[in-house]
Amino acid sequence: MVIDKVQIVEWGTHEELLGQHGRYFELYLTQFAGRPLANGAVEELVTA
Repeated sequence: MVIDKVQIVEWGTHEELLGQHGRYFELYLTQFAGRPLANGAVEELVTA
C-alpha cells in the first residue's frame, strides 16, 4: 500500500506495485535497485 497525503494511492503485492510504475516503483528505484543482495548478487529491475 502506498499512502500520499493521507490517501491510499496504490496497493498490491511488491510485483504488482512495481508493474504499475507509480510512486512505489519510483521509491524502489531510488532506494534499492542496483544494490547488492545478501547473497552477493545484484538485484536488477526489468521495466519492460
